[in-house]
Order: sequence, then structure tokens, then C-alpha cells
Amino acid sequence: MRITFVFASWSPTPSGGYRVIYKYAKILGDRGHEVFVIHPLWILPKQSGLTGKLKEVTRWVKHSRSRNYNQFFWIKIFVRLRSFFKLILLRKDKNSWNGILLGQGIQTRIVPTLAEKHIPRADAIFATDLRTAKWVADYGLDRGEKYYSIQNFERWSAPEEDRLSTWKLPLKKIVVSKRLKEELSNLGEKIYGYIPNAIDFKEFYLKEPIETRNPKRIGMLYHFSPSKGSQDGIKAVRIVKTQYPELEVVFFSAYKYNKKVIPPWVEFHHTPSQEEILEIYNACSIFVSPSWSEAWCLSSAEAMACGCALVSTKGGSVEEYAIDGETALISEDHDPLGLAENIVRLIENQTLRIRLAIQGNNLIRQFTWEKSVAELERVLLNKNYTH
Repeated sequence: MRITFVFASWSPTPSGGYRVIYKYAKILGDRGHEVFVIHPLWILPKQSGLTGKLKEVTRWVKHSRSRNYNQFFWIKIFVRLRSFFKLILLRKDKNSWNGILLGQGIQTRIVPTLAEKHIPRADAIFATDLRTAKWVADYGLDRGEKYYSIQNFERWSAPEEDRLSTWKLPLKKIVVSKRLKEELSNLGEKIYGYIPNAIDFKEFYLKEPIETRNPKRIGMLYHFSPSKGSQDGIKAVRIVKTQYPELEVVFFSAYKYNKKVIPPWVEFHHTPSQEEILEIYNACSIFVSPSWSEAWCLSSAEAMACGCALVSTKGGSVEEYAIDGETALISEDHDPLGLAENIVRLIENQTLRIRLAIQGNNLIRQFTWEKSVAELERVLLNKNYTH
């Protein structure tokens, strides 16, 4: 099959959603499909006329500012412009993070815009977020059967009515989590595929025995976006640090160290390599996921694959693999004290920590790329739809 994945931009950092789609592209290419990955230099609002485009841009700016992103707004603009130049320079660099994931045999195309004339003919085409959904919905049938890979709620990206309107477009929806499936079903939308994300167990695996790890060493992915809940995670580890001064905390992030936010006693790794991330996970006994709004938290799953006991909020949508009291400890969103209490429970009860880590590691191993890609191929061949 000829399969096209349409992105809204190029990510200069290894963000989860991009990693997932690139991984699908790579494996589908390895399985003999002809795969195109489209990156526009600029994505214009999908509105008719200059007035409509200006209105949509204005709405996006107002939404960004209303979501407490003021301090990041101009940084995001700068990063976006810089990323365009990097995309042009690094598109053939196999050592860049996306180059490694895409590998050989994938046709990566940089196009001026997402106008249909820049999109190749194919058997199937995927929108990958709400910004690309409107474009894909308007393409002719020769661009392929139209699908929408919904990986997140994207509440930070656009006003609520815009987000929901893309879910109602005439695209075949494929979701990564039961929570997304439920939300779309409540809107009366048909689900053509429920395909959970997967873990590459050649990249994330047990190196260090769970039983012998330092019980007071914990890890967390740091992200500046408020919805990721990093501020709550930091408050939680501060609380635990007052009880256990010997506590060791390690953060890793695609974003630079912020000394105004992150305590000086936190070990911080900026853009660690895949090998370094594996070492970080395996050196930790506990992994903390404080997110408020995710559809399928990748870092939590990766940590479990590496033997960490998971302490998470409900907002991380970890229910796909995290069962409170069996494979993880779960607290409410926006509750640093709840996170701290669960961390302390695991520090003080090593039997519980070890049991959760082992059971979590066993459960997460069912989420393989072989299963996910095989299910995607069945959906593309119009077999075994999930409703």
C-alpha cells in the first residue's frame, strides 16, 4: 500500500506523538509498504479567504495566552521558526532523532504548505493532529482513504469548539486509548480502530534488578507545558525530600534546565540519548507521572518496561496499563500531596514497591509494536473494525 502521514510541522525535540507516527512509518516501510511523511514549512489555517484565516490565527493566539502560556508564547514562535531551518538542514541527517526513527525507505517530503498539489497520491492518508485534520478532510479521493490518528486530547492547541469540530470531520478515527474512544463515542463518532501505543522492548528493558535498586531514587520527565503537571511533580518531590533528605531525584527533558523552577538538588539530563534514558530508568526505583491531560503516557510505560514502580495521576490516562494497587499507585490530578504520599508508601514498603514494579513490568510487555502495526494493517484492509 501507499500510505501518507501528514504532520503540521517538524518537531526539533523527540516528542511522543511524533515518535509514535515515525515508528509506524518505519515499521510499515520495513513490511513492504510505500510510506510518505509530509512536513509543511508552514501550516495555514484551513479557512476560506484572508478574513477567515486572520480570525483563526487570532483565536489561536487568544487561546494560547488564556492557557497560561504567556511566558512561552514568543519562545514557541522562535522555536517554530528555528525548527523550519533545522528541518531543511537536517532532513537527510540520519543521526537526528527523527532520522533515526524513520530509517531507510521512507520518503520524507518538505512541502511549502499542505495544499493538495503537494500531497502524493496514495491508498491511505493520515491526519496526525487537529491542525492537519481539516486539510486531509478536503483532499480528493486519489490522495487516499482518509484517517485521523487521534493520540491526544489536544486541549492546549485550540479552543474547545475547534478541537471537537475536527473530531466530527468525515475521517476514519483511530484512537490510542479507551478514554479517547469513550469521548468520541459520546459525540456519536464511529471508531474504526482502537490501537494502543506500543513500547520497543529492544530500547526499554530491565538491566538492573528491581529488588536491589536504591529505594530512594526516583525519576520524572520534565516538561514546561502546564498540562504535563511537572510543577505538581516538583512540589511532590520537595515534600518527600523534607522527610528523606537523602532522597535522590533525577529529571530528564527535551527542554533546558530551569533553575527558577527545578530544585538545585535534582539531577537533570537535557536531551539524553536513548542509551542514557535506558540507564536513567534502570537506576530509579520509582517513576513519577504528574500529568493532568494525556491520552496515553509513553514515559510511564517506558519506565515500567525498565522496572520502575509507577506513581501517577489519573490525568495521564495510564489506565491502559496501570491498575491502582496492582501495577501502580494512582492519585487525583492537581494533588502534589497525594503524589508525595504514594512515593513515601513505596519508599517505606519495599515489598509493595517490588511487587508493583514486577507486575507492572509483566503487564506492559503486552503492548508490542508487532501487535499495534498488525492491527493498523487490518484496519487499512477494512478488517476487524473496532466500534
